[in-house]
Amino acid sequence: MSRRPRASRSAVRSGHIAMVGIPAVSHVLPSLEIIRELVARGHRVTYANDPAVSDLVASTGAELVPYRPTLPVADNNWPDDPIAAMELFLDDSIAALPQLRAVYDEDQPDVYLYDIGALSARALAERQGRPVVQLSPTFVAWNTYQEDVGALLWGLPGADAFRAKYASWLAGCGAVTTDPDSYMSLPPRALAMIPRVMQPHADQVDTERVTFVGPCPSGPATRGTWQRPPGAERVLLVSLGSAYTRQPEFYRRCVAAFGGLPGWHVVLQIGKYTDPAVLGTVPANVEVHS
Repeated sequence: MSRRPRASRSAVRSGHIAMVGIPAVSHVLPSLEIIRELVARGHRVTYANDPAVSDLVASTGAELVPYRPTLPVADNNWPDDPIAAMELFLDDSIAALPQLRAVYDEDQPDVYLYDIGALSARALAERQGRPVVQLSPTFVAWNTYQEDVGALLWGLPGADAFRAKYASWLAGCGAVTTDPDSYMSLPPRALAMIPRVMQPHADQVDTERVTFVGPCPSGPATRGTWQRPPGAERVLLVSLGSAYTRQPEFYRRCVAAFGGLPGWHVVLQIGKYTDPAVLGTVPANVEVHS
C-alpha cells in the first residue's frame, strides 16, 4: 500500500490561533517554540498576555494581545495556603475574561491554546464554540487524580467556599463545562510539555486526551550553554520554577545532602529572591544560580 504524501507547509490552510498565557516566565518559555513553529507555518497567532513578557512573545513572531493579569508574579508574593493560591488563579480568570472577550468576541480564532494558569481561555472557547487545547508545562491529571489529590485539597479549610465561588462563575460566564473539578483538571485536549517519564501515574493518563510532546527548547544561541563538569557521574538539577522560590531551608538541605557527595554535581537554582549567602559554605560540586 502506498503511503499518502505528507502535505507541504504551503498546502496547509492558514488560520487564526489564539494563545492565552500568564506572565510567569516558567509558564511562557516552555511553549515558545510551539508558537514560533505555528507562525513559521503561516498561521496568524495572537498571544494574550501581560505586556511584561512582550519581548518573549515578539521573538516568536506572534502578535501580542495585552491584558492585565492579577497574579502576584512581579513580587513573587504567593500564599502558602493551597486554597488561597487556587483562588488567586480563579480571581485572575474572572478579571481576565472580560478583557479577552473585548478582543476575541470581534476577532474569533479558529482554535484557542492556553496555559494551565490561564483558565479563562477555556470559558471563552466554550462560549464561542471553538476548539481549545491546553499547553501544560508540568504534569497533567491522571484518571484517579480527584481521588488521589482532589480529596485532600477539598478537605482543607475554605475549600467548600472556593468550589462554590468557582461553580457560580462557571454558571454565569458562558462556559459549557460547569463542574469545577472537570473544568480545572480535565481539558478536552492537552499537550504535556514534559517527558512522559516525569509524569506521575503515567499509565493512568488518558492518551486520547493528553499527548506528551516533551520539552521544546530553543537553540543554544537563545538559551545559553552548559557543560557537564569533568568527573560528574551524576548531575542533579534543583529548580522550583518561577514561583514559591523563597525556600532557603530547602536549598540548605539540598546542599547538605549532596554537597561533597562523590560523583555528584549539583546545579541549584535559587531564584532572585534568595540571597546565596543564606546557603552558608557551598561545596565545590554545587553551582548556584539566581
